[in-house]
Amino acid sequence: MIRMLLMFSLLFSWLGWSQVPTAQSQEVAQVLSQAALYIFDSDFVMESPENQFTPRQLEIMEQNKEALLPMIEAALGRQESVGGSELLAQFHWTELNHLVRARLLNPGRAYGWEGSTDLLDDRQFVFHNRYLIALQKLYGPHFHSKLALTEAEKDELFTLSHSKDSQHCEWAIWLMRKLELE
Repeated sequence: MIRMLLMFSLLFSWLGWSQVPTAQSQEVAQVLSQAALYIFDSDFVMESPENQFTPRQLEIMEQNKEALLPMIEAALGRQESVGGSELLAQFHWTELNHLVRARLLNPGRAYGWEGSTDLLDDRQFVFHNRYLIALQKLYGPHFHSKLALTEAEKDELFTLSHSKDSQHCEWAIWLMRKLELE
């Protein structure tokens, strides 16, 4: 309870609300608090925004973009944030695409415990797959051409995909296939 009151207090002051909170401002603060928990959750097993939040909550979030973008930026910059990338895709906010792209291109490894023995299965690269899906929603059907990988990035993927002793080999092969670089 104290944590929630503190979050409300911080949100009110951050949004410039100095007066006594109204029912509407309390609703906004509560939704932004729930959004913050969703954004900063570092798990990859998450509901989509449509399943996690009500239409009213999504409407409030969309109206408060200026409050959510800094949270998403902080989460994607410091940790995994599937929730942050999901919200960007939900609202088609493109300002932070570069951070989702950076997470996607950060070398990963096959987990090996998702129930598949195929090391190139999407379930082996759970965070990367969620970032890829978010970028597909943001960029549309020809997302791989819009990511505009540099020659250095392509070379790194190629090198990693041929480094059979590297823990990133399968990830690089998987990502190259997804981005149609083979």
